[in-house]
Amino acid sequence: MASILIVEDETVINELVKRNLQLVGHQCTSIFDGKTAVFEIQRQCYDLIILDIMLPGLDGFEVIKQSSETPTIFLTAKSSLAYRID
Repeated sequence: MASILIVEDETVINELVKRNLQLVGHQCTSIFDGKTAVFEIQRQCYDLIILDIMLPGLDGFEVIKQSSETPTIFLTAKSSLAYRID
């Protein structure tokens, strides 16, 4: 199955996503801030990144600039049109 990096600073959400993906056989790594995410992306190759936009350290947009070749799904609590367009 896929190797997935979950970058979400809310522990409960991170764990919920991780558990559900692991239930269907995926390998998951949890990260809780932007700077650590960039380091991890440079260190390890992932099939998919699930990335929150609002993170401590670096936001999701800055993280994705340094990992643009990895397929990424953004998570966000923001509902504004500007965030959805970005």
